[in-house]
Amino acid sequence: MDEEVVQQEPIVEDKKQTSSMFVETFASQLEKEQYRLTSEPSETAAARRIRDIISSVNKDFNAKLEPFYARPFLGRRSFMFMAVWLFICDILYFVSFQKNVVAAIVLTLVAMLMFMGGMGIIFAMYLGEDRLSFFLPKKACYNVETEFTTPYKYSVKSNENTEPNNTIVLCANHDSLPGMYFEDRGIFKKFALIYTPIFMFIFILMCIIKMGVGNDTVGKIVALSLIPGLLSIVAMFVFIAHYSLFPAHARENNCISPSIALAVFVTLYGQRNYLPENTRIVYVSFGGENSGHGGSKAFVERHLARDRGFANAKVICLEEVNSGSIMVSKEDIIRRIKYSEEIRAKLEKVGQENGIELKDEKIFGAIHGHIANSFQKQGIQAISLYGKDESKNNPVPVNSESIQKLFDLTLGTVKDILKEDKTSF
Repeated sequence: MDEEVVQQEPIVEDKKQTSSMFVETFASQLEKEQYRLTSEPSETAAARRIRDIISSVNKDFNAKLEPFYARPFLGRRSFMFMAVWLFICDILYFVSFQKNVVAAIVLTLVAMLMFMGGMGIIFAMYLGEDRLSFFLPKKACYNVETEFTTPYKYSVKSNENTEPNNTIVLCANHDSLPGMYFEDRGIFKKFALIYTPIFMFIFILMCIIKMGVGNDTVGKIVALSLIPGLLSIVAMFVFIAHYSLFPAHARENNCISPSIALAVFVTLYGQRNYLPENTRIVYVSFGGENSGHGGSKAFVERHLARDRGFANAKVICLEEVNSGSIMVSKEDIIRRIKYSEEIRAKLEKVGQENGIELKDEKIFGAIHGHIANSFQKQGIQAISLYGKDESKNNPVPVNSESIQKLFDLTLGTVKDILKEDKTSF
């Protein structure tokens, strides 16, 4: 892989510099790389910039790029494939208007089953399921990782391969969400999510009716072709327009999350002599996360196979922060994944002690899942935090105060987790 160095303004570790200033400075440098969709040149440039910025913060940080292959069309951009599949099913449906009754029924049945099976698979890919995505193209992508381990103080180091007493992972992502062709994405998204299941139900219903009543009269032919035909045209438009293929339409990632995670990492490094001995602190920024959580899945697979003690890690995932209203994930209802109750309890404790309000996300608040899914599915305790405000009347803006709160919450929770170690503080 190419190890091109990206030029950046230096960030100096200054004790007088507040964490919010550090975060804002770091985030502003990453904004230079725009339209960071999975595997786009701008996303790769952002990963290199993060690596180089980390090195500029402290010469002891050995940040590295971890390459992996991602599928850019997995996740949200899979939605467009519904239009292609619907077009194929429509052709078969209209071909089924045969004089031979048996042939008409068989072709209609095949069209219906293809429609149901194909749409189910594509919708699963839309939600991030990668087991059936083998036909999607793969491209190189990068995670950025750095870590440090606190020295031994009280116990005797038995050998060089002794696994860490504790492993804490602070993670976020630097890639951007695919955008839409329309400025008012809220209205169109709601229309798409409502229209899609209704259309699918009607299409299947029309196939069943056609098999039941046949197509032996002009009236039947007109009704059974006109209704699904017109609805299919609208559906294809919805499927294609739901998410844009063009990087220029990407919903920019403000990179507040990877900046906060790095600020906490740097702070812990500065306090490493006061942390429990043989504790490993890992910082990672994921690429390709908005394509079926490709970055976090690759990271977990790599480190579970190579790192001693990684299976016992505690993971705090910082996701999109576009509001000062802090939300915490509890469980993924769709995938039946429950996040770490232990970490959640500590987050709530630290929040109460510092006057920081934590809000529960809605039951279906993240239909595409969280970064924490990749860890929790492998039995690694994890939880996701993000800043989101769904209030239209009194939105809470992102500002230095809200950034500081999220920093304090994350740092306090890590320290609270480590207090359980016998060599703590």
